[in-house]
Amino acid sequence: MILNQSATHKRVTKDNWGAETTVDYTLTNVYFEPSNNIVKSKDNTEVVSSGLMVFDIVNSVNKLVDVVSLPTFNYDDIIVFSGTEYRIIKVDPIYQANTTDIHHYEIYLRW
Repeated sequence: MILNQSATHKRVTKDNWGAETTVDYTLTNVYFEPSNNIVKSKDNTEVVSSGLMVFDIVNSVNKLVDVVSLPTFNYDDIIVFSGTEYRIIKVDPIYQANTTDIHHYEIYLRW
């Protein structure tokens, strides 16, 4: 898998009235592919995903105003890839073999 793509992660917060505000992070060295998979969302409903993004712990970069850090991907955050906005419906941490260290995240998205 070649990690040569970039995307924007819009971290979503909602106020007491449901209005959303976002903070944008640039993600580089990620992998994105369109998909048509059925996944279970956080509320245990079946949802058809329209994309899968892979964020590698070692090689992918999350950058906000020159501060590099590991992101926290949350349900309903927004990922923008090639001008299309997707909502996060599921985040799967994938662990390195025989360890408790996360190797990468598989992030399932829907339009």
